[in-house]
Amino acid sequence: MITTSLEIHELIDLWIASLDIRKSSQQAYDKLIRYFFKWILEKNINEREVRREHILEYKSYLLDHLSETSARLYLITVKMFYGWLNESDHISANICQDIKLPKFDNRFRKYALTRDQVNSMLATCDRSTLMGLRDYAMIRLMVTAGLRRIEVIRLNVGDITAQDHGFVIWIKSKGHFDRIPVGIGKNTYTSIMQYLDEYSDIHEDEPLFRGCGGKNKYHRLSPNHLSALIKSKMYKIKMINSSNKKFYSCHSLRHTAATLLMEDESDIYTTQKMLRHKSTATTELYIKMIGETKALNNKHISSLDRYFKLE
Repeated sequence: MITTSLEIHELIDLWIASLDIRKSSQQAYDKLIRYFFKWILEKNINEREVRREHILEYKSYLLDHLSETSARLYLITVKMFYGWLNESDHISANICQDIKLPKFDNRFRKYALTRDQVNSMLATCDRSTLMGLRDYAMIRLMVTAGLRRIEVIRLNVGDITAQDHGFVIWIKSKGHFDRIPVGIGKNTYTSIMQYLDEYSDIHEDEPLFRGCGGKNKYHRLSPNHLSALIKSKMYKIKMINSSNKKFYSCHSLRHTAATLLMEDESDIYTTQKMLRHKSTATTELYIKMIGETKALNNKHISSLDRYFKLE
């Protein structure tokens, strides 16, 4: 039970302000904890008298409606909030202390594409049009440099540079405040330049990838727009359908870059650096994924299958 006279919204504001994290992360936690109290009110539970059984019920609700990974994040937020309330003497006991989090699934939830599938996607881009040039450059950049969706969206024209030692893009990466350099190949750089050549007047501080028509013309593409675009290409080449669509997304192109690099026998540290993973443990998941794929497509399985005729 909450013992302070402060209202829930005031306690949330104090908790958020106490978090030594970026503003965007504070906003994310604020949204998640308010979602919890919205659920509490919908259940006609007194928000000042939340008990352990209510947290367990919320956990079950999350697991019924979200993936284990998302449910884990929502529940972590509640545990953090009640932990802070306890440390700040706003409650008599921490009701979340022994609540177990959903197991973390450290397997990749998106599949990688094959070389043929990537080439088929690129072939759907009509490079006689501005939009086709843009889409071709974006797909090529994501699958050769391993960029995340948000890293592509944040790129400005001035972030593409040609230097003495090669071609570099400057990205605003996950967990970094400043832009960091990422090397790209000559062909990828050329595809970006062919796209930019279609603009007669464009400035370095303008978005690199933008709308090509309608009300969004010249505006920076949104993450959802990019995701929808990539998914539409996948449907167009018939690589996804209603049964497997959840395994493919925009992020699959990043997995593809890593997987193809590892299949070409790149060492794990080179792949880690390209993907900007903090730990090689994350990069090692690609080795496991490649091994699982080879096991499923093992040629010896087909050999055994041929030993027995189908009557």
